[in-house]
Amino acid sequence: MSCDYHVTLITCTCTCRCIELEYPLLAKYDFHNDTVNPDINIDLKPTTILRPYQGKSLRKMFGNGRARSGVIVLPCDAGKTLVGVMAASTVRKCCMVLCTSAVAVEQWWS
Repeated sequence: MSCDYHVTLITCTCTCRCIELEYPLLAKYDFHNDTVNPDINIDLKPTTILRPYQGKSLRKMFGNGRARSGVIVLPCDAGKTLVGVMAASTVRKCCMVLCTSAVAVEQWWS
C-alpha cells in the first residue's frame, strides 16, 4: 500500500475520533489572529539547522500564512520530532502530538 493511502487513513481516523471527543480539527488554522488561545513561549536554539526536506515539509504546512492540519510523514531518523517542534514554535500555541510508539513519546518528553 502507498504512503499516501496510510496518511489518508491516519488523517481520517484522527479527524473522526476528535469529532467524537468534541474536539474537531481545523483544516486551516489562522494562528496569527487567534486571540482565544494564549501564546506559549517556545523557541528553538538559534543554532538549530533544518535539513532541506524538513524545511520543505514545514513550507507545505505553513504555505499561506496559516497552519494546515496534517500528518508529518518521514522515515525513521529523518527528524520528525524536530519538524514537529519547529511547527509548534511557529504556531506558538498549545499543540496536540500523536505518536505511534512509546519511543516517540519519550523523544517528545525529552
